Amino acid sequence: MTRTAGTYTINTDPISRLTADGQWYGEALAIGGIGSPTAENVYYLNSGGSWTLTDADAAASSKGLLAIATTGAGFDRGMVIRGFFKNTSWSFTVGATLYLSTTAGAITQTAPSGTGDIVRVVGYAIAADEIFFNPSPDWIEIA
Repeated sequence: MTRTAGTYTINTDPISRLTADGQWYGEALAIGGIGSPTAENVYYLNSGGSWTLTDADAAASSKGLLAIATTGAGFDRGMVIRGFFKNTSWSFTVGATLYLSTTAGAITQTAPSGTGDIVRVVGYAIAADEIFFNPSPDWIEIA
């Protein structure tokens, strides 16, 4: 799917289940500084308008608009803001609630628990390697 700068893509007419690494269905943006994000990592749109890796250890990188980077080059590399995403390196428990991780750009099924960590639900596992990415606008900072 080719995107141009400043587009909002909705890909919600799946004809089959996701079968390959990096496939997705849902809503994606091609805005902000695309740079060269690593596909399948989670990013936030920073105040300068660029996508930066998330990190639950830092409030600034955990509270804003979140997205998963897709494969491709330039603006073909969109950012999925809500939808289904497959990453064959994931190994989640089906039905698990998923959170931002204290590992930059990662998702975990264990809520962060350290002082100053941000706990933010980002979706749910629908298979060991497939998630429904739907970041909550709410978050909690561990005291």
